[in-house]
This record gives sequence, C-alpha cells and structure tokens, in this order.
Amino acid sequence: MTLLLPVKNAELFLPQAILQVEANLSPLDQVIVIDDGSSDSSIKLVSGWADRNPQVMLNFNPGSGLVDALNFGVSLAKYDWVARFDVDDTYLPNRLKLQEPALVAGTVAVFSDYQFIGPESQYLGFIPSAITPAATRFSMLSGFRTPHPSVIFNKLAFNSCGGYQKEDYPAEDLGLWLRMANFGKLTSVGLPTLNYRLHANSITLSNRLLSKLKKKELLQKYPISADDLNDLLLEMPLVLKVYKESTFCDFRLMLLIRELLIYLRYMRDDKGMTIRCILFLAKALSWAWPLTVFRFIIFKAKRTRVRS
Repeated sequence: MTLLLPVKNAELFLPQAILQVEANLSPLDQVIVIDDGSSDSSIKLVSGWADRNPQVMLNFNPGSGLVDALNFGVSLAKYDWVARFDVDDTYLPNRLKLQEPALVAGTVAVFSDYQFIGPESQYLGFIPSAITPAATRFSMLSGFRTPHPSVIFNKLAFNSCGGYQKEDYPAEDLGLWLRMANFGKLTSVGLPTLNYRLHANSITLSNRLLSKLKKKELLQKYPISADDLNDLLLEMPLVLKVYKESTFCDFRLMLLIRELLIYLRYMRDDKGMTIRCILFLAKALSWAWPLTVFRFIIFKAKRTRVRS
C-alpha cells in the first residue's frame, strides 16, 4: 500500500505524524511525502525521516497548492491502494489493518468513523460513518461523513475519474468521491480510526463558507439520483443489521434520516419512496435517540467555538 502525506509548514505536528505513520507501516509499504512549499523546518524533519527509513520518499510539489500536491503524490504511488494521512490529525496504530478487509473487488474507496479533537487533543465529538455502499453514497449529501484523512482509495479508479480537480477546491475530496462512485462502491469501517484535529488555523472562516458553497455546487453537478435511492431501499435490511451490530446505532440511523430529508428537500420526484425509507429507519430508533440529538448539538457548539 502507498501512504500519502502532504506537508506544508508542519514542524509542530510532524514528530507525532511520523510516529503514527510508522505505527501503521507494513514492511512492503511505500510512504510518499509531498512538500508544498514549506518555509519552516518541515523539509529537514522529513529528510531525516527518509534517511532513517528507506520506505519514505520526500518529493516537492511541482505545481502549487494541495490539489497539485495530492495529484503528484498519487502519480508516484506504486501500489493499487493509496491511504491518505494528514499531518495534524492522529490515527489508531492499526488503522490500516482495520480498513484492509474492506478493500475488496468492486470497492474503490473505504472511509471510517472519526472523532474531533481540539488543539490540546481534547475530545470534541464523534461522527459515525454510513458503512454500507448505498448508505455511504447518500452520506455525501451531508458532506462530513466521508472524511478525507481517513480514506484508502483505488489508484485506477482515481485516475479513471480524473483525480482531484482544482475547480472543486476547497471541496476537492467530495468532488472526487462523487465522481469515483461511478466506478465502484464507496464503503466505510464502523470504527473511529481517525482523530480529526480542529484549531483556529486549520481552516479559515472564508474557506469554510466557500467549502459549503462548493459542496452544494458539486452535489448539483453530480446529483444523488433516483437509482441511488432505489439501491438504498433495497439495502435497508442490510443497513439495519449492520447498524444494530455496530456502536452508535441511533446516531447512524439519525444521520441517514437527515440525509434522506436533504434529498427530499431538493428532489421533486420519488418523494413517496423517500418517505418510506425515512419511516423504515425511524421505527428502528431506540427510546434514547433524543439524548443522541442533544449530545450532537452540544459538541457541534464546542467545535464552532474552537474554529472561531
């Protein structure tokens, strides 16, 4: 497997990131680090790492910005599967081992659940993924349940759909998933393998607003269709079985209901089928679902304070 790590002025986070990538490495894996114009000691730190570990390759972005850096990194990958890592996030030491069983024929990308952490690694909430293929496709309506730093994707499918697109920035990941879904299944692992770090400098306010607008534009360009809804309806028994066997069953059900309500809002057709799906899922909620909603609202407010 190829592990891809973009870096820019990341000296504060690199020592920990190196340890976490090393913990996930297998003997034949390849690590590609793409520096995107660092002006701090990042290059020195990665160069030292590459000197100590022959699996690590330091390369420099021939273009400009994250999209160019990622596309260049994928072009250097020698394996069929590429695992994304972000330098300021943290990961389970067995993250890749947990996701590898899902890398089966017909699948083009695998995500996971994730937790938010603050600048001092304080817990700021949890986001459960959709797990099954049809539910994962619908989860793209939310825009936050297919976390970029958790993905392992297929290089052939990546190339076939055109890779990351500059015009999709700062939602280049969602644009990729929406296009990649036409080449195979998107799934996820129902375990939190990623701790997604929030801090004041991680994403600027203007970029967050631009990201929301871009996500809406991409969902109009590559819409979730009536065929996707039909696939979800056929998959409902599997969804309920998998969710009941996983942690945070109510939370997963509620987020899927939320996504169906988003679909209902924007689609003029198939309203009857959509309502059937919503009622089917709602019946499976436990008596404790209001507490789940309350916790979600509280932690969302905490994350907003950290970002501002």
